[in-house]
Amino acid sequence: DNTKKAAERVLLNNRYSWKYVKVEDSFSNKKKAMEAAILQSSGELILVTDADCIAPEKWITTIASMYEQHHYQMICGPVSLVNTDTICEKYQSLEIAGLSILAGAGIFSNNPLLCNGANIAYTRKAFDAVGGFKDIDSSPSGDDTLLLFKMRKQFPRQIGFAKNKNAIVYTQAQPNWNKFLQQRIRWASKGFISRNSMNSLVSLLVFVTNFLLFMYMLGSLVYFSINWVFITCLFLKFTIDFLLLTCATGFFEKRRLLLNFLMGEFITLAYVSWVGLMASFIGYSWKGRDY
Repeated sequence: DNTKKAAERVLLNNRYSWKYVKVEDSFSNKKKAMEAAILQSSGELILVTDADCIAPEKWITTIASMYEQHHYQMICGPVSLVNTDTICEKYQSLEIAGLSILAGAGIFSNNPLLCNGANIAYTRKAFDAVGGFKDIDSSPSGDDTLLLFKMRKQFPRQIGFAKNKNAIVYTQAQPNWNKFLQQRIRWASKGFISRNSMNSLVSLLVFVTNFLLFMYMLGSLVYFSINWVFITCLFLKFTIDFLLLTCATGFFEKRRLLLNFLMGEFITLAYVSWVGLMASFIGYSWKGRDY
């Protein structure tokens, strides 16, 4: 595509040194492109974001300052969505806010569960020490969470999360429900090769909880009966999610998204159930390619 021309148009007008690296591989994917660039890097700390992201002015200095202060081998950061006009986009923005907080909480407790490749940094030394993307290159994605698990195994307690508004990277929501589900199936597919027991256990717990509640809700609608056990479980789940998202939207200054909370909870019940069942059986499209 026109990536080379677009990149040069921007890079030629700044004061930083840069190099354009093209991967001559018909089976190339994101990890291969990143690996090619990393092999040509000479810096101590590698910062990664995506082509469709916007980083704030102080992103680099914030991450670099955190690295200099704590000497983490890997630093993960928060991600927020900028287009929140439709119901689909508002739901994604609310969910991404919650996932960012969960990512930070997992890393803080030394039980990392996820991170976002749109905002991540690691030392060249650590990347080489874990063998880069070796053993996780069978998946076209996974340059973030799967690499996180490798880093945690090799460098326990040397992973940090940048809970700083100057470190928030912004990206676009998926434009419709079909693309949203395609993205979530891609995310779910990484779990099959994660080899992380805690991640697998939490993923299973999330799926089973949403699936059972969703099926019971459908049964209640069909038979016009409501069980108090179901109501109690639903209330507990909604309360916990609301507390989490209140913290998340407060950090991202998006409290208005909580107006969509109740509707979002029912969307979550349905989509998590569907993705959890179908991720093992169907493929997905990503960046114009089918997997």
